Amino acid sequence: MKFSAAVNNLRNALKIVNMALQMKTTNPILECVLIEAEDGKLKLTGSDSLMQVAFTIPCDVDEPGTSAVRGRLLAEVVNRLEGDSIDVAVDDKNVFTVKCGRAKSRLSGNDAAEFPVKPSIGATNKITLPAAEFYNMIVSVEKCIAREDMRAVLTGGCIDVEKGVVSMVALDGFRLGVKETKPSSVPDDCKVIVPGKSLDVIKKLLANGGEELIDLNFSATEFEMQFGSADVKCTLIEGEYVNWRGIIPKQWGTFVTVDAAQFAGAVERAALMARLGSNNLIKLSINEDSISVYATSGIDETQETIDAEVNGEPLNIAFNVVYLSDAMKMFDNGTVVLHFNNAVQPCVVCNSTTVSDFYWLILPVRTS
Repeated sequence: MKFSAAVNNLRNALKIVNMALQMKTTNPILECVLIEAEDGKLKLTGSDSLMQVAFTIPCDVDEPGTSAVRGRLLAEVVNRLEGDSIDVAVDDKNVFTVKCGRAKSRLSGNDAAEFPVKPSIGATNKITLPAAEFYNMIVSVEKCIAREDMRAVLTGGCIDVEKGVVSMVALDGFRLGVKETKPSSVPDDCKVIVPGKSLDVIKKLLANGGEELIDLNFSATEFEMQFGSADVKCTLIEGEYVNWRGIIPKQWGTFVTVDAAQFAGAVERAALMARLGSNNLIKLSINEDSISVYATSGIDETQETIDAEVNGEPLNIAFNVVYLSDAMKMFDNGTVVLHFNNAVQPCVVCNSTTVSDFYWLILPVRTS
């Protein structure tokens, strides 16, 4: 195999596909990136066996072929090159010779046949929507994905299709995030659970996606997203997702409508104090026409009162500082509506008195 490519293009491609690689692995091939050169294109693929990220760039191919090389090592070499073009040759023993200007490096590679390539799953079930919309769905709920949990289903985001509505759902046992959309192309009702790591990679790829349409394809066990020159495949998380719709109360006793920026600011100022203490709590006191935000470190304390439109009974309730703070970072524009029943039932945060297409549910903390 022999090809030439633009250094910046190769840097960008390696940065993308290396996101799939494991930091530590006992299988050397999972440290590698598969490189395929053919017909004026260079395709790079990284995999951790469960997730695969591929990216294609243009190149000049003198001799087509395939091989694999340690992805992070190649990236380190390419990142330090100062020229505009890079020449790569791979011999029959999978030794890579990398040249750029007067710089020359030799890297030991691996047989491409050892690389675990995921096959394309086709359009078994397909959702088509703008890249920016799917990016927004992930960003809206990603903090509610459990990083570690005995229940594997909670470590991913659930794509739930019901009656033409696609919901992105995340739940860590203490908070629930839901973002809904109605794309023009949706499959029959179904649920799939995409691993959190895969959603994080997809989010980074779609950060500047705009209105370009993307296809999300999935089978009973596999998921695939194609976007421009990028292709992400992953194995879905097995198991039955939580009945998240059943968690949301059907009726509410108190609605608090407040300026989102003012309330978010008050929560952040209280968070500074709460994080210094041992209980990590922010307490809310809801009165006839205001909401007070209180926190203490055990030594110092802070309290701030904000005008609000209150419909319902007065209430005192407490929340974990992280959960309330994270929620308000999602709802810091316009007005925000807090839905309550009592001090021990969940609170829903959204932008209207009707639980709409984007909301967070947060469990309160019982206090004496």
